[in-house]
Amino acid sequence: MRLGKLSFPVRMTATQITEQIQGLLEEKEWKEFEIQKPEVWFLPYWIFNYNTFTETTEEETGTKTTAEGEQGITAMNGQTSELEDELGGLYDEAENELVTKPSEQEFKIVRFRIQKEEAQRLAQLKVAAKLGI
Repeated sequence: MRLGKLSFPVRMTATQITEQIQGLLEEKEWKEFEIQKPEVWFLPYWIFNYNTFTETTEEETGTKTTAEGEQGITAMNGQTSELEDELGGLYDEAENELVTKPSEQEFKIVRFRIQKEEAQRLAQLKVAAKLGI
C-alpha cells in the first residue's frame, strides 16, 4: 500500500502481539526466550478487479461471439509482482475500515519496485496466465 493511499488498519497493539507470541511459546513449553519489540511494516500492493471475456468465431458464417468469463479481485505484490488472491478478498471485505494514515507512531515502509504503469501491464498478463487464457 502506498502511504497516503488506502491501507489496512493495524488491529493489534505491540503489547497484544507480544502477549500472543509469549503464550504460543509457553504452550510449546519454551523456558527461556526473549521477545523483541514488534515492528509494523507497510508492504506495497496493487489491488485490482478483473473481468475476462472469450471471443469465438463461427467457422461457417464468420460471426463473432463474446462471452463473459471469470471475474474477481486480486492483489499484486509491489515488490515481487506475485498475485495474492486472498489479500484481494480481504481488501474487498475491509472496504469500510481502510485508513489513509496508520495510527501507529512507529512503522516502516517498503517501497514499490513495480510502478503503476508496469503493474497495469503485468496484471493483465498474470491474470491471463493464472486463468490459462
